[in-house]
Amino acid sequence: MVIGSGCVITGTDLADRAAAMAKAGAAYELIGAGSGRLRLPLVEEPAVALVDVEGGVVDVDAVRDFLTARAGATVVQDRVYALDITAAGTAVVTSAGGRVEYDALILAAGAHTSHLAAQVGIYTPPLLAHHVRLTFRVDGEGWQSWIDKPAQGTGTYQHQAGPGLWAVGGHVDPSLTAWEVGRDAAVEASRSALLDYARTRLTVAPTIVESVYCTTVPNLGDGVELRRQGARSGGLRRQPHEARASAR
Repeated sequence: MVIGSGCVITGTDLADRAAAMAKAGAAYELIGAGSGRLRLPLVEEPAVALVDVEGGVVDVDAVRDFLTARAGATVVQDRVYALDITAAGTAVVTSAGGRVEYDALILAAGAHTSHLAAQVGIYTPPLLAHHVRLTFRVDGEGWQSWIDKPAQGTGTYQHQAGPGLWAVGGHVDPSLTAWEVGRDAAVEASRSALLDYARTRLTVAPTIVESVYCTTVPNLGDGVELRRQGARSGGLRRQPHEARASAR
């Protein structure tokens, strides 16, 4: 699932990350500035960085091909309107094609998750925000992925998006990307902030070659969150995972 480029992590929580990785037995290194071991298109190296040796960026093409090969023949394209749980604990899906009952159901509906989950008593944050990732031209190959969470300024996730391409996603001022400001205004604010970041912090060509837009849930963070309901739900568990830089 992961292109093993290695993932560099910088910012304010390196000690906590290093401790967690050591406890899990995950390979990591702490590297100081001037070591020459950071393969990132940076103007200036950070004073210290943690390298997730086996980290990298999600290989979206490989994951898609794998899932398509395994499940492609059984996929049904339909619009789901409602969910329900029977007295016996089974799940009922109401769609344009009718009502179908299942032993269990996995709900992963993106921006529509909260609306559907609430129908079966599962709470997920209903707020949405706008998010943009930009791609720039970069010289060289073999770059590491990068997660940067500074105490001040724009936090970013970055990775090589292809030959000569460098992708940058950033967490800009939440008031500028809130749902109510509208997509156009949020995209423009994000583009402006990330362009300024690229010009001052990176050695990329500061011209946008691609822009990817998506919606996110504010303050939920990246990773895996599991919430269950039904006769065999086992309650609610949160499984945070932020050891990989990934495109959204």
